[in-house]
Amino acid sequence: MHIPFSRPVRSALAAISVAGALLAAAAAPVGAASPAAYVAPAAHVSPAASYALFKSPSKNIYCYMDTSSVRCDILVHTYKPASKKPSWCEGDWGSSMTVGKSGKGRILCISDSLYATAEPVLQYGHSKTIGRFTCLSRTDGMRCKNKWTGHGFQLAKTKYSLF
Repeated sequence: MHIPFSRPVRSALAAISVAGALLAAAAAPVGAASPAAYVAPAAHVSPAASYALFKSPSKNIYCYMDTSSVRCDILVHTYKPASKKPSWCEGDWGSSMTVGKSGKGRILCISDSLYATAEPVLQYGHSKTIGRFTCLSRTDGMRCKNKWTGHGFQLAKTKYSLF
């Protein structure tokens, strides 16, 4: 059953509704969010900062970092990979580098890319660290490494190195 209210009554009910919502929000414990007030975290950084996506200022290098590894893809490069594309690799060879919890940095065989997902820009001279992994954005490329082992890679348009 619909009960018609006059304009003043509707305004008063709306004010009461807003006041009730504000009171409920104020009474909530610190750090708690009502479902209406919840805003999802940005896609590039997880709520607990257990992973991150970022790109170089040139928008040529795109990286994904989590607590188990770092991967960077380069969109345009002029270097030739030192090792020949393996016969088992049906994807792209030479445009993606990674370093994990153990071992040296290495080239990946990839059939996907990070190009459309990596935000924000990691400005030159700035770094991003998650767990044991850190990447430093430099004018001469992106340098990523496992701080515990010292292994990693440097990736730039004209050259790369694995260490």
